[in-house]
Amino acid sequence: MTHVFRSLVLFFFCVSTYSQSKENTISGVVTNFGKPLPAVNVSVKGTDKGIQTDSLGAYSLKVRSLDIVVFSHVGMISQEIIVEDVTRVINIRMEPLVNELDEVVVSKRKRKTQVDLAKNYFSDASIVKSTHGYLSPAVVGYDLRVVDGKDLNTSARDILDAIAKQLPGTIVRENPNGSIGRFLFAQNFGSLRGAPSLAFEVDGAVMTKAPTWLDIRTVIRVAIMPTPESIYRYGKAGTGGMVIINTNNTEYGFRDSDGRTYDSARLNNNTYTDDALGVEKVLQNSPTYLKELKNSEQMRALLQVYDKNRDHYGGSYAFILDVRTVLLDKFDGKEEAKKILQDHKELFEENPMALKALGYQYEAYDMLKEAHEVYRSIYKMRPAYSQSYMDLANSYRNVGDYKQAAAIYSRYEHLKKIGYLKNDSTSFLPIINREMNNLFAFKGDEMFHVTKSSDYVLEETFRGTRLVFEWNDGEAEFELQFVNPLGNYHTAVHSMISDAKRIRDEKLTGYSCEEYLIDNSLRGDWLVNATYLGNKSLTPTYLKTTIYFNYGGQKQRKEVRVFRLGLKGANQELFKLHGSGKVVFK
Repeated sequence: MTHVFRSLVLFFFCVSTYSQSKENTISGVVTNFGKPLPAVNVSVKGTDKGIQTDSLGAYSLKVRSLDIVVFSHVGMISQEIIVEDVTRVINIRMEPLVNELDEVVVSKRKRKTQVDLAKNYFSDASIVKSTHGYLSPAVVGYDLRVVDGKDLNTSARDILDAIAKQLPGTIVRENPNGSIGRFLFAQNFGSLRGAPSLAFEVDGAVMTKAPTWLDIRTVIRVAIMPTPESIYRYGKAGTGGMVIINTNNTEYGFRDSDGRTYDSARLNNNTYTDDALGVEKVLQNSPTYLKELKNSEQMRALLQVYDKNRDHYGGSYAFILDVRTVLLDKFDGKEEAKKILQDHKELFEENPMALKALGYQYEAYDMLKEAHEVYRSIYKMRPAYSQSYMDLANSYRNVGDYKQAAAIYSRYEHLKKIGYLKNDSTSFLPIINREMNNLFAFKGDEMFHVTKSSDYVLEETFRGTRLVFEWNDGEAEFELQFVNPLGNYHTAVHSMISDAKRIRDEKLTGYSCEEYLIDNSLRGDWLVNATYLGNKSLTPTYLKTTIYFNYGGQKQRKEVRVFRLGLKGANQELFKLHGSGKVVFK
């Protein structure tokens, strides 16, 4: 069995190495304020390979998967794009580099009070609570370094290794000077020899011994206070500096009169003005063929629209998916949709981006066996993408093969351990861990006959509505707007400008998903809207939303829907979550 598993790992490695070494040609147009930009340097980072855009702003360049393509021009902000296996077109919009002259500005600045910091505790990951009050780098006059607990690697040996991984300048040492135990040091001395180790304050309790017993999953916030300040505040205990740790075992943050924590929407005082476009207005700005498809009253009329447009749009998988969607929505035309897909199967066979969108569509229409075959194909094509394992495991769960789902998760963990898969993505790890744990919590008794599944399951601390968003195009940029029952909103932005580090991590790790958790502290209806910012190939992006109600509870259930994001720059309605547990899709 071990020999077979090693052979599989070697096979996946060879497939991945081949796909990464295969050379592809990418092309596109570089613009500035809507006009072609000539003489832009387009190069592969770390090599002497490069070219300049022509008079029309166009370029063409041979690259390999995971190459970093750099776009640079005098007076413009340089951009770096990581090439994926499906990347063929990269259109770039360059922005001017503005160097403003320094000027002296005299203004009033309101100092944040402890109440202000407490109110912002849950929305500002730079705030930590100590026995001396709430602290943040923005308000203290010394180098306070803070890490969000969500960014800690829960697979680390202990809290010390997790901290050292996230905070450069800290290091773990075993048994210094012959003493027993593990110690954390701040490297602010010429040598660690004889240097005092960091002390700890955990939920208000100060201790000199490292809390190696601490469950990393319970940590909300970690901060390191430098020696001079820690001595001033903690005396002799702070000689080597102080590590302040907040966990979910203690209440933090300011709560209002109803006992609710302040959410980011209310803190930002953003009031929703009901400006999102509904389905009809979005349709008005859609391609003509899509309007004709949706306005078809009979299947025969719809198929005539398809025949009329197939010569022009037949090379686009988005067109095929649009036709199938309307067929399934209006006429339950599964056989006709199947035939249309068969006629254009070449658009999907070697394109994991198109296959993902197709898999989403199958799931939305409860065609789980068909979706499973799609995810199996993507898994074979993308064995080095971490999300391939989560998608396939979830698909096995959807078709009732729980043991095989667990086996895929086990394979994922093993491949991370041997270094085949990237294992330090702080954004993807909580999502796949939650999926894995949920499988064992609900189906463990069917997989473990002798041992109870509870022996393997981590306690799920969240109860409420869980939203998981996935998108088929790694270059997609968009905003998600969450409007709470009070009419205030919070916007989550997924774009190169707002979070280039996150998108880089997505491509290197191989995932395109995010989760959002809505607890039951606010009763009423939530609205979820989206603004599409585009991608590099000027094609629609397909956004899959999985909505889990009563997540982690005995009555947990889910609904899956897919949204076509094609209209750029306009906030559009996606769905409404009723307080009663119902969903209204716009």
